[in-house]
Amino acid sequence: MNKALIVYGGWEGHAPTEVARILADVLRREAFEVTLSDTLDAYKTLPLPKFDLIVPNWTTSL
Repeated sequence: MNKALIVYGGWEGHAPTEVARILADVLRREAFEVTLSDTLDAYKTLPLPKFDLIVPNWTTSL
């Protein structure tokens, strides 16, 4: 099974949480195992080479 990482966050006016959930649903239907992270620290702490796909969904943040 392919593995995907979605890193989401930023300005809530752009609805990053909701968009991340939509993307996760689409990827799961395409047989991806999805990991969601709401912190940019995911790029430092998760084993990135294990993912087949990384989806950055981070909008304007303060």
